[in-house]
Amino acid sequence: MRLTRQDMLNLESLITTRCLRLTTQRRSILSTSYRGGIDMFRKEDGKDISDEEFEELIEPFGNACYRYLHDDILPGYVAFYLATGVQMKILFSNTYRIHINSAADVFNIKYDYEFVKNKVTSILSEKYHLKVVSEEPLDFKRII
Repeated sequence: MRLTRQDMLNLESLITTRCLRLTTQRRSILSTSYRGGIDMFRKEDGKDISDEEFEELIEPFGNACYRYLHDDILPGYVAFYLATGVQMKILFSNTYRIHINSAADVFNIKYDYEFVKNKVTSILSEKYHLKVVSEEPLDFKRII
């Protein structure tokens, strides 16, 4: 999937507000990893980046962050959202797709529904001991 500049700006905003909250352990790993004086920040020159620089540097970075968000964070969050909703008996009767879309709206990104659904189903089963028995309307069975 190729991201547009607007997608990249949305992703940058999302990363700034949600994904840069590192745990104390990750902070210490990062601070010790770069103490050797490695130049890890780009210099601000006040000029806009070129299309070439965007394609060679910014786009691969944004794509890597998007893949991490899409493949790792989004499915885990959606599974947590559904499992918590079931536990608290707060979910309204609706389809699996509607519930996944509702939870995913928090991230404001385009995503592959089938991929996310499959990962969410797996996480629900393995971590939360919930099996999807019906998608329309969504219904679960507890796995003991």
